[in-house]
Amino acid sequence: MTTISELSQGVDSVIDNKKPVVIGIYGLPGAGKSYLLGNLKEILREEQFLFMDSSDVLHHVTTGGLKAFKLLEDTDKIKHREIAVRHIAAQAKAANKAAVVTGHLMFWSESEDSGTKVATPADAQVYTHILYFDLSTYKLMNRRKNDNIRVRPDVSADHLAKWQQAEKDELRRLCYDNGILFPFWIWRVPQLLVSPIYSSTLSSTMRNIIWLKSCHPCSRS
Repeated sequence: MTTISELSQGVDSVIDNKKPVVIGIYGLPGAGKSYLLGNLKEILREEQFLFMDSSDVLHHVTTGGLKAFKLLEDTDKIKHREIAVRHIAAQAKAANKAAVVTGHLMFWSESEDSGTKVATPADAQVYTHILYFDLSTYKLMNRRKNDNIRVRPDVSADHLAKWQQAEKDELRRLCYDNGILFPFWIWRVPQLLVSPIYSSTLSSTMRNIIWLKSCHPCSRS
């Protein structure tokens, strides 16, 4: 049986000097990250991009999948999350494509005083860009309520606003400290993601992200 350490070393060995472009799509649960990922895949195709859901990758790298992952101790969960994000970078490098990935920064139950951060140090090393869903509390509550795929727990508007602000503050610090690039800081996504004008703009933007990364003087090797 392959150990966590062996799996991690195997992934790291694929990522050599040239850092692949990995674009994270962040936002609160229910904001519409998976929906956006599906639209980006349809608009941009896969000639230059890989499209991944971080939960799917975590399922792939964990023996027994997500059900087994949820039963792990917190320290082992961190290790598996790090393996997952490095696996994403390795896949992007091997394919010579930019990876577009949905991710989570923190989870926060309303009964808790503060959120639980699930992003790892490996996230800061791997991600080169982060786009954030900054929705109004009204839209966020509406999307969570009308989610036909997952059952979202009832959360007050005040808590959602506090949670979202905490994520934005933490991402601002994380990106500043680690040189993660932002063609945008907060990205307000229109509801009509598939309109012809928006599709063209979105496609150009995502390709410009790759160009900005290749030309940026702080690009790490």
